[in-house]
Amino acid sequence: MDNYEAKRQEILEEMSTINQMQYGRLTEEYREREVDGRIHRSGPYYKHQVWRDGKNVTTRVKVDQVAPLREGIEGMDRFKQLSSDFVAATVAMTDSEGEDLSGKKNDR
Repeated sequence: MDNYEAKRQEILEEMSTINQMQYGRLTEEYREREVDGRIHRSGPYYKHQVWRDGKNVTTRVKVDQVAPLREGIEGMDRFKQLSSDFVAATVAMTDSEGEDLSGKKNDR
């Protein structure tokens, strides 16, 4: 049980280091156009997509806002993964507490 508790504490400590979070996804797109028979590609252009009130809301993002937005989205992704890890460790700890003296798990 101490191993599970240590793992849970480690996860909580890592969660506390995440200082930025943003919902959504950041995508980049390029535009192609033909000029004098040659294809010219411009971009990247950035879009932030997020679900709000049951709708996919898309906004354009200026280049100077990309890095902090990306960091926030990565922070959210990391927090979600850590949350899932915390649940898994807690369930494993709970299951280990449910074992009886014979080493068999109790029926649930």
